[in-house]
Amino acid sequence: MATPNPELEAALGAFAAQPGTTLDQEAQLRAAVVADADRLDLLNQQAAAGQLKGFTLEAPGGASNLTGTYDKAAGVVTVPLASFRNKGSGFISSGSANKASSHPFLHHGKQT
Repeated sequence: MATPNPELEAALGAFAAQPGTTLDQEAQLRAAVVADADRLDLLNQQAAAGQLKGFTLEAPGGASNLTGTYDKAAGVVTVPLASFRNKGSGFISSGSANKASSHPFLHHGKQT
């Protein structure tokens, strides 16, 4: 199984270290990133090229965005809180992938 390259690993590590990010959210995002070999390859390429520098959670209480956003200038993907399940309740299913993997940037790098 392929793994995140050092740049993508740094982005995932920075996400995990953000205040308010739970271990479960970090695990779900990591699972979404590595669930598909093609997506992982693309994200590795984008991270290595400096186009993907990090992930962040949408601000609680802010405007709800079901798909999240990608800030091209900052290289940061904002992942909606709705993409995550509460600990112990499993993934939110969207076909065979979890909902965190349905974010447009995580799905073949498309921007919204």
